[in-house]
Amino acid sequence: MRGGCADYPRVSTRGSMWHAPALSVTPIALDGGRGETSGMQRLRFLPFALALALALANAASASPADPASPIASVTPVARFAFESAAEFEVDGRKIDGKVAFGTAGPRPPRERGFAADNRAAMFGTGRGFIRVADPGGDSPFDFTAGDSITLEAWVNPFELQDGQQVYVVGKGRTGNPGVAADNQNWSLRISAAGGLARPSFLFRNADNRTGRSEDFHRWVGDAGFEPGSGWHHVAISYTFGEPDSIRGYVDGKPVGGTWDFGGATAKPPVVDDDEIWIGSQAGLFVARG
Repeated sequence: MRGGCADYPRVSTRGSMWHAPALSVTPIALDGGRGETSGMQRLRFLPFALALALALANAASASPADPASPIASVTPVARFAFESAAEFEVDGRKIDGKVAFGTAGPRPPRERGFAADNRAAMFGTGRGFIRVADPGGDSPFDFTAGDSITLEAWVNPFELQDGQQVYVVGKGRTGNPGVAADNQNWSLRISAAGGLARPSFLFRNADNRTGRSEDFHRWVGDAGFEPGSGWHHVAISYTFGEPDSIRGYVDGKPVGGTWDFGGATAKPPVVDDDEIWIGSQAGLFVARG
């Protein structure tokens, strides 16, 4: 059992708030962007580039204030600095495909909390991504009924088409052997609609019935920002089993939203030992309260 729902915990790195690293992500459009499709064989990749710096937090409480405000109660579980490929050339981590390190991340004067030389890892239009292994049962990456999760990211999508659902960070739904299909434990995504990039949260409930797309549950914010307008902060917090607990933020401001696919549910998410993917499905700097 993890702590109560987080109202927007924020995490510092290198001693200052939002001195976090950055990366960029290839998008996944599901069923042409109309809905969530069961089965990895239905996924298709679209040309796109997205840069980000992000955090996954487990249940420290905070209020939605200035993103530059540090929250001392958030304790990191894992950090990914994205300064070089060497960070991911170790046991339990693997670069799959082409990932370019060293590109510029969010920097001052616009993003005042970052270092002047803050860097990003760039994932192009191909299927380059980074795999991070789940350590095993009941790991810090596993979330179930009653657990609270906060996912937050600095993102800079250069271009989006309405209907695109872009994975920023997620656990499961990799198509790996030995795990159930469509096993989305949690994910932060960017949903493109009305010319705006909007924060989105997606998971699959523990029923995980074959061919039943309604076992996905997707929340999409009703506000966002224009792609190509620079770096923006997005965040989602949620307590599994409490659908009214969902909160979304854009640039530190709360936004409303809708459970638009699968509807709200009190059901727990599917949980197993599948990987976290940085890039095409996942990516994070992780913290547990």
